[in-house]
Amino acid sequence: MNKSWAKLTGKVRVQARDTYERDLSLSQRIRYVQAYLLAKIWHTAQVFPAPTTCTRQFTTAIAWYIWKGATFQVPILTLQKPKRQGGWGLIDIETKCRALLIGRMWAQNIKKSSATATWLRERNLDRPSVNPPHIGRIPTTLQYLYRYALDMAYIAPRGNDETLRTFKLRVHNTLHTMEAATKESQEMRIKQLHLETQCLQVWKNLRTAWVSEEIASVWYIVVHDIVATNEHLHAIRLVESDRCRHCGRRDTLVDRLTEWNEGTAICLWTRERIAQMLRTDSRRIPADWCLRPHFQFWPPQRHKAVLWLLAHLFMYRMQQQRHLSLLDYIDFLRRANWK
Repeated sequence: MNKSWAKLTGKVRVQARDTYERDLSLSQRIRYVQAYLLAKIWHTAQVFPAPTTCTRQFTTAIAWYIWKGATFQVPILTLQKPKRQGGWGLIDIETKCRALLIGRMWAQNIKKSSATATWLRERNLDRPSVNPPHIGRIPTTLQYLYRYALDMAYIAPRGNDETLRTFKLRVHNTLHTMEAATKESQEMRIKQLHLETQCLQVWKNLRTAWVSEEIASVWYIVVHDIVATNEHLHAIRLVESDRCRHCGRRDTLVDRLTEWNEGTAICLWTRERIAQMLRTDSRRIPADWCLRPHFQFWPPQRHKAVLWLLAHLFMYRMQQQRHLSLLDYIDFLRRANWK
């Protein structure tokens, strides 16, 4: 078991290193992790229990690949949350490995002539377990039986009309809920700094906006406030000053979006367009809508149009080129609308 998992750990780390330099967005990197990088381990997870050391190494390699060594990152526990809760639906490796092992052993238990069914009958594991489970009677050398007895004590047996696929999904959801309850997840930065923000509406708007995956990924990073500005770097003493070396102003995320170069004119033009859509005055459009889109409008077409315009505003302003004018911004919107 240890040799098999050690070999898989090495393969995953090598593959992550080989594809490290590919120019992919956050969404594309997470999809690559779930579709290709971790595809090697699911077969072994149905045969051998995954050691905690290996799952930690997998998680470390994934975080290193997704964030490419960025100074500020969204924690893995946050990425594993559903998108409606501020995460990105990243797979919890340990939970899925345990669910696959239970599903495979349950399928083998149906075949009464199999060796797995014989082991389960001898250990009285072919029937509902008591809670808490009496796992002291199982030898430590039989790790798969030990893990099966421990987990199945908290999972209802498979129903007669329940398919194996549905049973596996229920096992995974139960284990994931149990793990999430035991792990200490730090409160998101947006909740710590902005208590008045309706976070559920923010995450809903990020999911429903008519934008590409690249723009959605950048907006996700902006909302979580993990952009490496001089303000953040100075707070952890990585730079001497929180001022921008080009203009001398404070290098904050708000200043990058609204102040640098023609940022004031660009933001004013955008607020006027949004005010026309909403039939209101531009002074009533808050400046923090781009950073925290916690609004809801009717009809849905108008709501998504406002989201589309705000998303392209910060995407344009987050570019590395500093001297982009208002006319360039309008051309950028025309090209994006044409695409």
